[in-house]
Amino acid sequence: MASVIRYAMASPKKQYFTGTCTLDLSYIMPNLIVCSMPTNNCIKGWYRMWLADLLVFLDQKHGCNWRLFNFQAEKSGYGDQDVYGRVSHFPFPDHNPPPFELFPEAINAIKQYLACDTRNVAVLHCKAGKGRSGSMTCAFLMSAFRYSFEKATALFTENRMRTAFGDGISIASQRRYLRYVEDWVHVLDQQYYVPICIRIDSVRVWQPYYPEIDISVAHYTEGGAHINPVYTFTDADVSKRMPEYIVLVPQGGIANDNGLGLVVPADVRFSFQHKFMVGGTLPVLHSSAYMWFNAFFETYGGADGFDFSQTSGCVSFLWNDLDGFKGTSKRGSPLFERIDIFWSVLEGAPADEPLPGTCTTTTITTCTEAS
Repeated sequence: MASVIRYAMASPKKQYFTGTCTLDLSYIMPNLIVCSMPTNNCIKGWYRMWLADLLVFLDQKHGCNWRLFNFQAEKSGYGDQDVYGRVSHFPFPDHNPPPFELFPEAINAIKQYLACDTRNVAVLHCKAGKGRSGSMTCAFLMSAFRYSFEKATALFTENRMRTAFGDGISIASQRRYLRYVEDWVHVLDQQYYVPICIRIDSVRVWQPYYPEIDISVAHYTEGGAHINPVYTFTDADVSKRMPEYIVLVPQGGIANDNGLGLVVPADVRFSFQHKFMVGGTLPVLHSSAYMWFNAFFETYGGADGFDFSQTSGCVSFLWNDLDGFKGTSKRGSPLFERIDIFWSVLEGAPADEPLPGTCTTTTITTCTEAS
């Protein structure tokens, strides 16, 4: 019965039959595996892949030449000691892209491990083995083999997903960040990325369909493991109200109040909600959407290349471009036609100091050390 439940949970994805059991696991390349979260919890084992089954498979097929790369910010289904310490953690929340700096950090760790021994195999996983691990897999393919966005995502989808079950990377913000990786690889040659800070100057909401829309701003903390809300717009922020649009300018009550206004790092999330009252007392969520963007790429990048003389930037999103419930297209009724976000660069501009992208070196436990 448990095997049937696990199969149903993993059904959109291709699975691997070992001869004795079926694993929610796919080979993207001979030395690159993507899988869902393994667990040794007796309850989760009813619907998740058993860690013991995965370890038997890896040990029999690859000996001690394997290592897990875990992208879960939530609690994993195992401890590091359960996998002999052969695991590296690069956590970020489900249904979201990572902070951009995590891409080169994780990519370099995977490259470093695979370069240690031609027999080594990297096993990438998140919870479902799709969005987060898929994003990192595609980023690795673009970085290591200079694949295009299209080639990397197509290879991942072909090897990970069953036919007619859609793209392997389906969340709009995750796909947007992979486009940033493509620019970083093919235009910047993986050399220049500066974690700039920006000040949100204004937000223009076109054709708002409701008089009250909750708009909030957040960014990552703890290296990407947590999302920190820093500001929610109120009526006091409305600087102009026209028939076609309203303009919001952050005024006060800023969580990181420093006299400079609403200052955030390069990776920014905007969220949008609308609730209506049932019986005059019970608020019910009517619509909800969010999106992430990276201000470094949106400020300096463009169709003609990168222009590091820019000191301000703007992004525009249509309602249908946003991420809905758990990254799906389920956003509810549209709250507006389009939103424009304007900002100024405060520090870290490459025009002032072109710094090479920095990568954290991860200590890799060798086969001998782990045995």
